[in-house]
Amino acid sequence: MLLLLFRFSIFDSEASVQRGYQFAHVFLEKISGNGRDLGFNLYDGNLKKDHYQSQIDKWEFLLEQLDLRAGDRLIDIGCGYGDWLNYARQKGLEVVGINIHPEQTNFARCEYDIDVICCR
Repeated sequence: MLLLLFRFSIFDSEASVQRGYQFAHVFLEKISGNGRDLGFNLYDGNLKKDHYQSQIDKWEFLLEQLDLRAGDRLIDIGCGYGDWLNYARQKGLEVVGINIHPEQTNFARCEYDIDVICCR
């Protein structure tokens, strides 16, 4: 019986994940352009670089390292609000995302018109 009580308590892993995803919405409103990217940025030794430019530099680095070019296909599992996918699409890639949070999925769909699958 005690085990049953804990199953629906603060130890519920699904609820914990959902609260974690809400953090970005509540505290980091619009810090990376149109969305909220929680990924690390690329400052490359230049700490005077602004947040927006460090995001662009990170995405450019990813494109280069993954050898992605216009016409390639990209699937981002855990795409969040879709900022990276939107950038990649602007570079000519075909993109699709998968995410577990409905709010983030809807943001990417509505703001960027990106095909994002919500799996919970």
